[in-house]
Amino acid sequence: MAEDSLACYRVKLLELGTKVEIMSAVQIRDWLTERRKPRTVLLLDAIRDYSARCSRDKTREAYEYALDKVRAFAGSSPLTFEEVDYKWLIAFERFMERNGIRTNSRSVVFRCLRAVFNDAIDNDITESYPFRKFRIKSEQKVKEHLSVEQFRILRDEDFGHDNDARDFFLLSFYAVGINPIDLYGLEGLPGGRIRYIRRKTSRFYDVGVQPEFADICEKMKGTDHLLNFADKYHNYDTFINFYRRKLRRVGEAICVPDITFYWARYSWATLAYEIGVPRDSISQALGHAFSGPAVTSAYIDYDFKKVDEANRRVLDYVR
Repeated sequence: MAEDSLACYRVKLLELGTKVEIMSAVQIRDWLTERRKPRTVLLLDAIRDYSARCSRDKTREAYEYALDKVRAFAGSSPLTFEEVDYKWLIAFERFMERNGIRTNSRSVVFRCLRAVFNDAIDNDITESYPFRKFRIKSEQKVKEHLSVEQFRILRDEDFGHDNDARDFFLLSFYAVGINPIDLYGLEGLPGGRIRYIRRKTSRFYDVGVQPEFADICEKMKGTDHLLNFADKYHNYDTFINFYRRKLRRVGEAICVPDITFYWARYSWATLAYEIGVPRDSISQALGHAFSGPAVTSAYIDYDFKKVDEANRRVLDYVR
């Protein structure tokens, strides 16, 4: 009998797999003797916990946004994973729609919620999964960009105290649409090149410095950083919130009131395509995967000269 029990325990240990490595002796004992207590984890707590584990600020903000919406719908009553079924998701979507939350924002909430469910299933918190039949809706976002005529007006007009916001936009454009946070954090131009790892994707970029970019850098030279923006403002969030308002005034002056700094990236890509820059060169410049299979692209030694040539063509076009 003892040998039979031992064999049974061994089978159960195999079921645990690698989880056994992080379990205490008491937890293993309870598992083997079936003295496990079912865990009742509330959904709001699980979303909060998942958010805290997110390393990126933007990702964490998305889960906090989802938490806020679920809390608004569920109220103060405890909500378990098992209570969230297909009908609950439909009612939740209608609730958000009635409250003016747009399709893509609802999509963010549901994708966060789905990730929390998958995580709970992986950790044996629940077996419930209401997303099998539920379709997460999304709508194609219209890409915002300036036409060549609008770009020339933005570049050449005098916007007074808001010229620095315009120049920050131009710097991004001249550097093939570098993201604002990456531009803000540049410390120098080693070898006459803009080299950085993009915060959003952790992808390495290497872009040649064009004369247009160098001219603005000279005008806005910083001490500890490449640009004086980082010297003037305590952190990036303070800087970008203030300069978004400044750029919005610039946009209103040229009848493009919705402009943001990300338009520099979209505008570069659109104008590059407009003048016949190959899609592969545009993808490489923006840091997207090569048009071939992903595994193959990992072994391609990209020639950054192609990006520089594409950038020069775009800058000559808008000149």
